[in-house]
Amino acid sequence: KTTPLGRSLDVIHGSVRRSYALAIRATTGLANGYAFQRIGLGITNDIRNDLHSRILGQSSAFHATHSSGELVSRVVSDVTLIQTAITGRLLDLFQQSVTLVLLVVLLLSTQFRLALICLLGLPPTVFVTGRFGELM
Repeated sequence: KTTPLGRSLDVIHGSVRRSYALAIRATTGLANGYAFQRIGLGITNDIRNDLHSRILGQSSAFHATHSSGELVSRVVSDVTLIQTAITGRLLDLFQQSVTLVLLVVLLLSTQFRLALICLLGLPPTVFVTGRFGELM
């Protein structure tokens, strides 16, 4: 039999655990975002340097037919798209994959049989969603 004081302590401990979990998630999210930004900026810097070297190595006929403004515009635009893909999309893919794995582990650890029953509907759902995605 639990006392009112015991229930109050359970609520406090639960709140503290949730606060720790949120703090850990925020800290790891920040570190993860920083790491992906740093990696993405490093990669795009290398790409810019390679493009610069290649453009400078082109013949004079190439430079006569392409204005410097056009070349700079293309390089900036293309490298920005690559940087967005690396820093944004890969970060999202990584975070969502980790979240999915952790949620499946949590689901299986709480009610294993019920989780298996719920997960039986996953393959048909993924198949139907994939088919609708192909039609769009």
